Amino acid sequence: MEKVEKSETLGLIIGRMNPPHNGHLGTIKKALSENQKVLLLLGTPQKRDLEKNPLTFEQRKNLLEKCFKEEINETKLRIFEIIDSDSDFVWTDNVYKFVSNNYPLGTDYPWARDVNFYFGESADSALNCIKENQKYFIDYNFNYIENPRAGTFVEHNGEKIDLSATNFRKALRSGDEELARKFTDPRIFYEIKTHFKSLFF
Repeated sequence: MEKVEKSETLGLIIGRMNPPHNGHLGTIKKALSENQKVLLLLGTPQKRDLEKNPLTFEQRKNLLEKCFKEEINETKLRIFEIIDSDSDFVWTDNVYKFVSNNYPLGTDYPWARDVNFYFGESADSALNCIKENQKYFIDYNFNYIENPRAGTFVEHNGEKIDLSATNFRKALRSGDEELARKFTDPRIFYEIKTHFKSLFF
């Protein structure tokens, strides 16, 4: 896992986190430890998709706020929704607007021109969109930091299960509470379980 020194930079994370699991929370903690401010954009499909995206933006935001209450109160962490788009250019332009509107280059955020973008794997669609359209991020310098998911797992009944939102959702839908609670922070597990019960049971 790549480690960067803490400096005057903006950390940028884009993901669905549906629902948030320990891998997501670990990436956010890493970004908070390495940057002056962190901008978290939660992706949301244009149409509700209960299979892969059961929780709404507000539900996910509330869960993350419980885990990072102090950082949000200090305005070190900001969380916004970014809607999917059929156009990569439009989507990337929306990312640019979030960065430039919240951390405009000037007297308040002169350091924001250096952006550390955190991603899970090279096939990440958000990563590739940003890279392909980076020339439109005028005055911003991007540093790409991989936080690989490979090799991360939870142990259950002698089995190693990959740490992923897919497996987390599967455990929640099957009603395997013992397994499901191993995927996330205890402070938010009950609320996640309650959301899933209201949707699928």
